[in-house]
Amino acid sequence: MNLTRRKFMVSLAAMAGAGLAAACVRTQSHSTPTERRPIPDVTGELRLLVLGDWGTGKWQQRAVAEGMHNASRELGGFHAGLMLGDNFYPSGVTGIADSKWQTHFRQVYDTSELGNLTWHAVLGNHDWLGDVQAQIDYSASDPHWSMPGHYWRHDFAPLSAASLTVLGIDTDPHYNRWGDQMIWLESQLQAAQMGGRPRIVIGHHPIYSYSRHGPEAHVARDVKPLLERYGAQAYLCGHDHNTQVMEKNNVLYAVLGGGGAGLYDTDAGVLTKFWAVKHGFGVLRVTQASLKLECRDLHGVLLYDTALQLA
Repeated sequence: MNLTRRKFMVSLAAMAGAGLAAACVRTQSHSTPTERRPIPDVTGELRLLVLGDWGTGKWQQRAVAEGMHNASRELGGFHAGLMLGDNFYPSGVTGIADSKWQTHFRQVYDTSELGNLTWHAVLGNHDWLGDVQAQIDYSASDPHWSMPGHYWRHDFAPLSAASLTVLGIDTDPHYNRWGDQMIWLESQLQAAQMGGRPRIVIGHHPIYSYSRHGPEAHVARDVKPLLERYGAQAYLCGHDHNTQVMEKNNVLYAVLGGGGAGLYDTDAGVLTKFWAVKHGFGVLRVTQASLKLECRDLHGVLLYDTALQLA
């Protein structure tokens, strides 16, 4: 099958799946759940949801939320979520009182399975078109939203064998403290390495991508060497609206940009382990022995998984 025909068939399949999902969720309005699953204890496995490019307020975003809800029921609940930027389309939020906090965030992810989760977020380029500081300040208004600053560290399950250090960074070219952020990132990666913790970095722009936007030059130039030098396990991002999993020099690179915005076509490259032009999300499953990344579609169906063994 030639490239043009293959792309057509992929697009046709995506449209068919999208139409079915739209029929299911387009007319749904938010209904506050009567009860919400408590956050489970971390007993051997830490489970985190991961998605980027999500905040459209449209049926695709709600369909992905339903898929995450389904995955939670399958796996026995999640411990938190990671959001990879472009949190609010088309131009961020106007302030902490913007109605999008309800229509694009809280109401979408307030299900009986997801409603108690805290979502740890970084900024994307669309967020930079609005009030960036409001997304940081909103952390004090809603326990379900966490963005302590442009860059931050969070240690998940620090007392468990299934612990994970996540370092969130602001990859937007408009951010004028990039140098300070890189000094901080190196210090945190080094400290986590010395502490023996598995560690990942999340940002919005890709280091590797074979889709519309491709790699972001300043991120690839400055972040990639730090990941390799300090033995980070993965870099997770969005920006290109699809799913791509790649690996280079023992670091896993994943584009998880199918959270709700319109999809971008992509192809396999020399580093590609998996790709899909579908709405969906990622799941991180961390144990003492391994860090597994799952790619799931908007129904929560597992499409692909890969695991890194932890020393």
